[in-house]
Formats: sequence, structure tokens, C-alpha cells
Amino acid sequence: MTIPERFKASMVMDFERWHDGIGYDLELLKSASPEELAEIEAILLAQPVDDWRDVEALAALNTPETRAYLIKSLETGDFRIANAISNYAPNLVNDGKRSSSLVEAIENV
Repeated sequence: MTIPERFKASMVMDFERWHDGIGYDLELLKSASPEELAEIEAILLAQPVDDWRDVEALAALNTPETRAYLIKSLETGDFRIANAISNYAPNLVNDGKRSSSLVEAIENV
């Protein structure tokens, strides 16, 4: 399997991965070629940001496109996504958004 195929396989969520809070295999990014990184980026950009795992992977790639996608994802109003972006890409979230997403998280506990 290629590195992008292995990365995509790590994105498949099962009960154990969900329950144990296991993210995508970001270690693969360290050994990926620029072409493979671009392929992984395309995989991530082709789907909605639904979970902290997506945010973590997009932030790890840290390209202009992934940063723009994370900023756009802040507009969904999902406090879980905003909090994940605050955690994995804090420079992309202003203080007002960070505060409002934390308040919303507390109110929804």
C-alpha cells in the first residue's frame, strides 16, 4: 500500500479507534514525498471537517489550502470544530471565537 492509501485506511473509524481517541496516522506524513503529501491533502480537502481528527491532520499539513479550509470550517458554527481548531491551529482562531466556542461547549455539556 502507498502512503496515501495507508493514511486513508487510518481514517476509517471503528469503535475502538473512536472509543480510544485514536487519530489518523500522522506519522506517515513524516516519510511522505511532496507528491504523497499533496495526495493526502486532496483526500482531506475533499471531505467536510467533521471531527477533531480532520482538524489535527489538516493542521499537521499546514499548507495555505489546509489553513484556508480550517478557517472556512470555523464558519459552520460547530463549537467542537472551533475548539479543535483552537487546539491544533491556535493561530487561526481569534480570541472572540475561541471564547464563544468554549462558552458554547460548557453550555452543551
